[in-house]
Amino acid sequence: MKILGSGALNLDLVYEVEDLSIIRKAGFDLSPGREVAGSHEEVKRLRTFLGRTGRLVAESGGGSAANTICALAALGHSCGFAGVVGDDEAGQFILDSMTGVDCSLVRRTGKSAVCVVVIGRKMLDRAMFVAPHEGEAIFGGPALQAAIKESEVLHLSSLVEKSGIRVHERMATMLSDGQLLSLDPGELYARRGLDALVALIKAASILFITREEVAMLTNASTKGDGVSEVARYLGQMVHTDRMRASYPVLSQCRGSLLCMKMGSKGAMALCGGRRIFQSAASVKKIVDNTGAGDAFNAGFLHGMLSGKKIDGCLSDAMGLAALSLSGYGRSWLDRINTGSKV
Repeated sequence: MKILGSGALNLDLVYEVEDLSIIRKAGFDLSPGREVAGSHEEVKRLRTFLGRTGRLVAESGGGSAANTICALAALGHSCGFAGVVGDDEAGQFILDSMTGVDCSLVRRTGKSAVCVVVIGRKMLDRAMFVAPHEGEAIFGGPALQAAIKESEVLHLSSLVEKSGIRVHERMATMLSDGQLLSLDPGELYARRGLDALVALIKAASILFITREEVAMLTNASTKGDGVSEVARYLGQMVHTDRMRASYPVLSQCRGSLLCMKMGSKGAMALCGGRRIFQSAASVKKIVDNTGAGDAFNAGFLHGMLSGKKIDGCLSDAMGLAALSLSGYGRSWLDRINTGSKV
């Protein structure tokens, strides 16, 4: 396989409410644009409340890296995934949702992770509450090692368990010259701070991150915008001449690349000391912004693997992110399969 992903595998349950403020008033610690983790019992209480005050609009496979990998598979890339789902009906649903992805490295045991996504119709904002699989970081073995060695790109996103970062660090150490690590830490990893993520950031060729996550990593409220502080750990990868020839993005950067996603304000790539900006693509109607950042990652990696330079990769990333806004969960992927282009 060309691209191997690893991260959380969730059953996403998407609810609509009139306004997210009613969630907080009811005592649930959910805020617009944020993701928090808790227990399956808390998910049950939240779903009971939403059953009275909201509307279930979609069920979908979820997880940041999984969303990215599914989009890349829909774009025609050979993809696989390593992680854990439950040995239950939800686990089968999650695996069935990974269309075109080799899931032979996904372990099945226990109870599947559930992520409740709540969308406020009034402001079109969303909040997420995830109850993780209790053994989500318990995967690996010779088959995983072999898959990593055979991949061109390893794409990682956060696991909820504290041991997740260590598991992903070990996966990163299995990469050799000529292979790339793509990292999207997400809010759950970013909250743990820069010190916890230094090893992974140093190993990354591409770091996908949001402005809010940069602030979490660096306490940017007291240290400026924080981007420069994160970026100083990048650029430490020495890419071979063959890699730079295969991926023009790397020859432009002379090292690793930071892509900061800024929602409706577009995106910024920090490359070789330069900041390259890309405006957001126009969207007629936003249905669900959950996973737009994951689609952005897929678009950028697709452009990179297609031999495009940074401007082209950013344009592909924004185009795919805009397309993802048009449907709940992963339903928008059908539009790729029916001939839409990035």
